[in-house]
Amino acid sequence: MASIRNFDILDNGRLHVLSLSGSTGPAPITSPFSFNTDDGIHDLAWSESHDSFLIAAVAVGSLKLLDTSLPPTANPVRSLSEHSREASSLDFHPTRRASFLSSSWDDSVELWALDRPQSLRTFLEQSYCVLSVSTYGMSVT
Repeated sequence: MASIRNFDILDNGRLHVLSLSGSTGPAPITSPFSFNTDDGIHDLAWSESHDSFLIAAVAVGSLKLLDTSLPPTANPVRSLSEHSREASSLDFHPTRRASFLSSSWDDSVELWALDRPQSLRTFLEQSYCVLSVSTYGMSVT
């Protein structure tokens, strides 16, 4: 779960990883991991190739690669900063699981790989901010 305070006008965001226990007791939902950012978080996506990795799209345009197996103080593992405006959405490729797309209010879509510090390709065909991106039907070669 990602959150933004004050409608992303100012202030920070917080990412919560929730865990559901099988019990019906007083605390079936716990939050074993949380991470604070200086700006709001617009989207997040879990890696299917690394169980503990997730990526957060942050309002300042950066993407934060987080590892939930590490303590919050050791995160982010990597910060990717090629977008010049708010990063708005993320989606991992369903078969090339180490590849993902990010979109931004800077009119771009970026193709990334988890093992690379820079994007593999930038798509600038859009004429206005890109609010959502999907890898459905996309082939990566």
